[in-house]
Amino acid sequence: ARAPTASVRRLLVDPVDGSLMLRDPGRRFYRGALRRQVTMRDRHCRQPGCERPITDIDHVHEHHHDGPTTGANGQGVCDLSHTIKGLPGWSVDAKGKVTTWTTPTGHTYTSRPPPVLPRL
Repeated sequence: ARAPTASVRRLLVDPVDGSLMLRDPGRRFYRGALRRQVTMRDRHCRQPGCERPITDIDHVHEHHHDGPTTGANGQGVCDLSHTIKGLPGWSVDAKGKVTTWTTPTGHTYTSRPPPVLPRL
């Protein structure tokens, strides 16, 4: 309980044979392979118009509002964009690979990850 990186993960076990049926994906932070996947996919901050380096992987749908820690719900952002996203009036939504940022004035801007391979 005193470890700084300790976590609890729920496991659903079959009551008859004791085998693992489901593992809770309730992870909070993007680490390891998942962090690398999102960073490689996005390559730079996903706020539209921002080309700054990624400093954090952020939940599009916030973790404290039951947003899962998955690649589809993650986006690479810089520290400034991460702060802006949390300010009143700002919202971010994702549908597939497209992320839509809405400003306090109601303007919307979309962001797509860059292609991995050049188009021919």
